[in-house]
Amino acid sequence: MPLIGSVAHLPLAGWPAVAQGVEIRLIEQENNAKFQAMMQLIGFVCGSITSSLYPHLFYAEATTYSYKVFPYAISSFFLLFTVPIYIFYNGPQQLAMCEKIDQEAGSVARV
Repeated sequence: MPLIGSVAHLPLAGWPAVAQGVEIRLIEQENNAKFQAMMQLIGFVCGSITSSLYPHLFYAEATTYSYKVFPYAISSFFLLFTVPIYIFYNGPQQLAMCEKIDQEAGSVARV
């Protein structure tokens, strides 16, 4: 099974590097340290919230599938709220920056 998962992830193998490059271009170099600190702080806050919420949602004696996956379903529900934010706010910004990077790479390749 791990081999199948690895093969399934191969098409996106370089995506983190591309995403980080676009992120640095959007944030700019001088604001990168602040941005990384804020991202770490957000990770700690979200981790604290989910760590305190999970014991209340988890039912160890669950017999039905719906009770067993209930904590994950709640997590997925909250993740669904991030999709419109990406589509309407972050996505267009990243697309514009990718187009700018493509133009710069094209002009360097022609020289």
